[in-house]
Amino acid sequence: MKESSFYVTDRSFEQISGYLDLTSEEIMKIPQEGRVLEIGSGVYRNFASGLSAVRPDLKVVSLDPTLGIKKDDFLSVVKRDSQGKIESVYYTNKIISKDKDYFLTGKAENTEKVREERVKSEDLAVAALAPNLPFKNDSFDLIVDTFGPGLYLHDLGEKEFKQYLKSVFDILKPEGVARIFPVIKSTLRSQDLDELRKISQNYYKETIEKLGLNCVLTFKEIPGTSNERIPEILMIIKKIS
Repeated sequence: MKESSFYVTDRSFEQISGYLDLTSEEIMKIPQEGRVLEIGSGVYRNFASGLSAVRPDLKVVSLDPTLGIKKDDFLSVVKRDSQGKIESVYYTNKIISKDKDYFLTGKAENTEKVREERVKSEDLAVAALAPNLPFKNDSFDLIVDTFGPGLYLHDLGEKEFKQYLKSVFDILKPEGVARIFPVIKSTLRSQDLDELRKISQNYYKETIEKLGLNCVLTFKEIPGTSNERIPEILMIIKKIS
């Protein structure tokens, strides 16, 4: 049996901002010296570097489980994948280069210890996995998540998915905003997409209502990410103070 592994992506800041409808105007609305969390940043952390270039006053935190993997271990995954020994390593836009810095240097060898150190020190990069978001309540002005729920979280189960939504809501500051893209579970895309959009939006609405989250919920069509350019759905959650 082949091993299963993680997704490796290299989407640009411009791509991610487009998926999230995070325009220049919206970026300027983020409070001065505000805090931003990207869930599932990937090893390259392009969103964090791009946003920091536009708004250097912001503290942008990148969260991704692969950030706790040693460089040698990461390269071993890439090598085994090239030999056809791994079930699922995905690359977006470019194949991994061995000259790329896949992880944060100068940290402890043990993955769990890396995670604990980063959480404790509130480092700009945290090796952790949703739905277990290791942050205090009311911590962030903006939370973004691209492809995480659709690719991973739905498969964890109903309880875990609700925990994810509740955790995102809890760590938002009052009047803070979460942008989650897309809402449609990726494994269902062979079905009628128009119907899936309705089902997915209703599912999120009903789940958030059941959780009793005091928020304003908005859905917006975004140009599709596939070759067919079928519109995707972005969900925006604004926490009411």
